[in-house]
Amino acid sequence: MNKTDIINNLINQGMICFNPFTMSVNSHRYNFPLDHTHCYEIQENDITELMTNLIITAETDCPFEIFSRYQNNAFLDIYALDTFAEVSWELSFPTIQHLKIIKKELGLETLYYYDNKLQIAKEL
Repeated sequence: MNKTDIINNLINQGMICFNPFTMSVNSHRYNFPLDHTHCYEIQENDITELMTNLIITAETDCPFEIFSRYQNNAFLDIYALDTFAEVSWELSFPTIQHLKIIKKELGLETLYYYDNKLQIAKEL
């Protein structure tokens, strides 16, 4: 998918999860959010401008070093509603084993993730 297709999907569906490095919209089964959801007002800012800024930020000044290191597993999850957009920076992996590696790498006692297949949040 290209940037225009992703923006059109967001506008039409109100949400999109995509990789800002590859423009893939195919995330894996297990998603690990790197931080709390960030809210952006889109009443004053165009959604195209917001998405462009997020892509540039991911490529040049990413707030999460691990996001840049795992570029093939890095996803931005955007949910747009009325006058705001919620953005989550996430890593997405096909297996729990990958999450165990991230948990150890980050030195976390507990790692919370979302299982896309079961559609529930879990802890590891």
